[in-house]
Amino acid sequence: KQACDRDLEEKLKVSEKQAVELQSRETEHAKECENLRDKHQSDMRTKDDEILALKLSHEDDTADRFQTAQAHARGLEDKLQAVQNENATLRLSVSERTKQLDQSL
Repeated sequence: KQACDRDLEEKLKVSEKQAVELQSRETEHAKECENLRDKHQSDMRTKDDEILALKLSHEDDTADRFQTAQAHARGLEDKLQAVQNENATLRLSVSERTKQLDQSL
């Protein structure tokens, strides 16, 4: 009976030791999972920041291009107005010369 009790005690000690080892591994695994989750969240925040930076940069570039296009359009409008003014002046001049020629004839 004592041999049987010792055998059971030995098996109990081994089982307890295995339980402690399993608990330790489980705790270690949980920490690894938590670290991986934290790293993933950090990586996602970094990616979100990068995406936001690219989006803002693109919006800035688009705004700059739009302002450049507007300035170019204003320049073209000014040139068109100058040409129209010159045409009006030339028409008036031609009209006056035509009147002068008509009067001289």
